[in-house]
Order: sequence, then C-alpha cells, then structure tokens
Amino acid sequence: MSSRPSNRFERRAKRDVGGGRQTRLSPRQTEVLALLGSGLTQREVSVELHLTTETIRTHVRAARRALGARTVAHAVALALDEKALVVDRRVVVPAVSRDSVT
Repeated sequence: MSSRPSNRFERRAKRDVGGGRQTRLSPRQTEVLALLGSGLTQREVSVELHLTTETIRTHVRAARRALGARTVAHAVALALDEKALVVDRRVVVPAVSRDSVT
C-alpha cells in the first residue's frame, strides 16, 4: 500500500505537521492582500498596481491557496495572524523585515 495521502485533507495535514503552516507568499501576493485588506476592491488594486484585474485575481487565488483560505477576508486574516501583514495606523501593509529597512 502506498504512503501517498489519499485526499486533499490528508495532504494538507501532512504539510502542516512540524511547526504549523509555512506560508510562502510572493511579495506581489502580499502587496495585493495588503491593499485588499485596506479596503480596496480588486479593480481598484489593479488600477493602483497597473495590472489587469485577471492578474490580481490570479495573485489572490495563489495567496488563498498558499494560506489555505476560503475567502479573501480569510486570507487577509491568516496573513495578519502569521505576521505576513501588519496593521499600521488602521491600514494593512506588507510586513517588512527590520533588516531590510535602511
């Protein structure tokens, strides 16, 4: 019998073992989630970043998948919880490592 997980829940459980979920959001995914978390719509984010709405949808979908989120709001909440995003003066912004600030 194979040791391969038989369904997506078992695969997720195996991935989450050993210290919790490891998010690997790209800088763009983090930026898009931060703007959405600040209250912008996907259309407004696309204008702000000079990207198509389809590209924004792709970044959102990838971020949701990486975080295991069902909705955009859930993805923003998980990213905040995992310190990928921070709230700065009631605005959600990407978390920046202190080492990269000059």
